Amino acid sequence: MSRERERAEVGERALREGRAYDLVQQTLLGEAASGMLAALFVFGEDGEMVAVNEAACSLTGWTREELLAHHADVLAENPAQAAKLRRELLASRPLVGSGSLRTKSGEMLASTYIASLTRVAGTAFIVVVAVVAPARRAAPRGRAAKSAAA
Repeated sequence: MSRERERAEVGERALREGRAYDLVQQTLLGEAASGMLAALFVFGEDGEMVAVNEAACSLTGWTREELLAHHADVLAENPAQAAKLRRELLASRPLVGSGSLRTKSGEMLASTYIASLTRVAGTAFIVVVAVVAPARRAAPRGRAAKSAAA
């Protein structure tokens, strides 16, 4: 075998092994995100939900199918503020903060979040990791607060 051919085979093998390694890493990260205790939401640029983990479902009371059929605004206490945050993220400004997360029943949960922009094959996605401590549930607001007081 010629030295040139040997180098080409070594390069091809390294490339295949590198791709396999990347695939293993992506699979491990996907499994870890799926089973983590924090809620993980992935939104398109327009706020359409494209992926959620199991914690996001159990925390909000929505099924995965229900969440993926909704816009991010269904989770927001203030949709206008949520839209502003999305615009900031799309300008590549990662955000860390706290706010309220709306459940399917309308309950507001106090949460801490980190949100950032990622690109996959040139398409922008917003990734939000939200943590809710059971003792930090937000007090009911608006109509829910009035009916709770009655």
